[in-house]
Amino acid sequence: MSETVAPGAENLKLQLTEWNFGIKIPDQINEKNTITHGFNYSQLNIDYIDLKVDLGAKVTTTHIVEYELTWMKTLSEKWDLMTIINPGLASEFKSDLSVNDLILTVASIGIRKYTDKLAIGYGIGFSPDFGTHFPMPVLAMRWNNGKNMKIETILPISFSFAYRPNSVFDLGFDFNVHGSKYHGAPSTYGVDNPQLRYSVVKGGPSIIFNLLPWLHLKCKGGYTLFRRLEFYDGLIEAGSFDIKQAGFLSFKLIVGE
Repeated sequence: MSETVAPGAENLKLQLTEWNFGIKIPDQINEKNTITHGFNYSQLNIDYIDLKVDLGAKVTTTHIVEYELTWMKTLSEKWDLMTIINPGLASEFKSDLSVNDLILTVASIGIRKYTDKLAIGYGIGFSPDFGTHFPMPVLAMRWNNGKNMKIETILPISFSFAYRPNSVFDLGFDFNVHGSKYHGAPSTYGVDNPQLRYSVVKGGPSIIFNLLPWLHLKCKGGYTLFRRLEFYDGLIEAGSFDIKQAGFLSFKLIVGE
């Protein structure tokens, strides 16, 4: 636990459980334009242990529901433009929805194709992955060995490596930063604009089951390297906690790749 805590929470311990599921569906409009639609749901359960103040519940549950649009446009033989727009809601959904429940990720990346095997992108993004909306420079890379191995990364958010030993499954390793700001219910926390800001760094092995030529199930697990939860009343910090590390498991259904 960090040094900054809210009154009555000096001995508070937190136990967090995460669940997430997503689906990706590509749609090639023409030779120069491909759009990928993504739908994601995640849930964060927060178990308050040894809490000395009344929050109305020992466990609170926050949710993220989001739509992800990735547009890849071919500009020339050497350049592509990737645009990501990812609106969503992050909330406990225990009160009326407002602008405080909205989250948004946007990014624009120019991708230079150096060879058939290597492409590097340069751009800028705006994302809540570090627990609050944060603008950042973006470095993207795609590499493959022309056979059964590839690396894809969008730094500083994600890195993935995959190796295909056969047509049935791919083996790999994933590393990513994830997080968001959630709008809490004022009736639970007793303030006008409660916000929970969560950020996590995690990595571990992954396996992609190639169920059909156009349908894949990606399972990844591992261990968290950093987890932090902060409580805010609007822009005023009320408490911050470094959470004990733990294992994780997630699933994503991929259509058409």
